[in-house]
Amino acid sequence: MQKLEDRKQILTQRKEKLKDDALLKRSLSVSKKDWTKEDFSWSKDLRKALKDVFKIDKLRELQLPTMNVIMSNVDVILIMPTGGGKSLCYQLPAVISKGITIVVSPLISLMEDQLHGLQKHNVKARMLSAK
Repeated sequence: MQKLEDRKQILTQRKEKLKDDALLKRSLSVSKKDWTKEDFSWSKDLRKALKDVFKIDKLRELQLPTMNVIMSNVDVILIMPTGGGKSLCYQLPAVISKGITIVVSPLISLMEDQLHGLQKHNVKARMLSAK
């Protein structure tokens, strides 16, 4: 029984190492891709919705690469200062994507501001809170 338990532990460790290696390989591949390009299948839709829905002509520095990563279904962590344009990074992809986008926010006032802004642009949006 002990031999089987030891073997199980070794195999479990090997499995975890393989998972970690695969994740590292994928992360490296993602980090090497040029996300600043505008030749993705969604690029024209993104640009059109930017102008038609949000009435914006130009994106800020990290917005396009962030949206391209999001549209590629790759996880992304974005850290920007207040007023840096984070909201558009999830709102614009949501507008051109099918289905539902769920945004979790800790501040009711921020949720209300986002909801009001989206509704002002005729984007269907709802808010769920304890309120």
